[in-house]
Amino acid sequence: MQKIFISLFIVCSFWVPVKADGADDARVFVTDVVTKALNIINHDSMKDVDKRKALSESITDSFDLNRIAGAVFTTAKYKYKHLDSEDQKLVQRYLKQYLLDFYASEGKLNAMVNARLDNVTKVEAKDKDFAVTTKFIKDGKSTEIVWITDGKSIFYVIIAGVNQVITLKSEMAAAIGDEPLVEYARAKLVK
Repeated sequence: MQKIFISLFIVCSFWVPVKADGADDARVFVTDVVTKALNIINHDSMKDVDKRKALSESITDSFDLNRIAGAVFTTAKYKYKHLDSEDQKLVQRYLKQYLLDFYASEGKLNAMVNARLDNVTKVEAKDKDFAVTTKFIKDGKSTEIVWITDGKSIFYVIIAGVNQVITLKSEMAAAIGDEPLVEYARAKLVK
């Protein structure tokens, strides 16, 4: 009986920190991503075009575009998960460009200038991911952003209570309409 208890205690004591380490990894990852993005945005000697390029690289490095595309385009109409790998990569390139145009447009870049990360208020397990809640301050006003991450990449964000994957899914359905997904993405990337 004592051997079973000791074995169970050892297994449990090794298992518990794994979740805590995952939460710590998620906190550190999000803090690093946010700090990098804010450093790019607030870099005084960088031109906006260079900021957009640096943010584009950050999106590629930090966001799980395949997972986001799967959430946005796996519908009866678009069938992302049934596309071959080359078509999936094409859709991911389009999605990356869309996210860059949307989140790093001139107005949004200016809105982020002089914003700062106030703190990471909490990290909670969310399914197989973690929800990392951050608070940003600009001009004395705060905004809460929740980052859904596995600690290695970002799946989506919730800004002021609005799930951006749901918003993106709705925007894409309205923009693409009945056009085949791959044809739409290819046409948008040509422009």
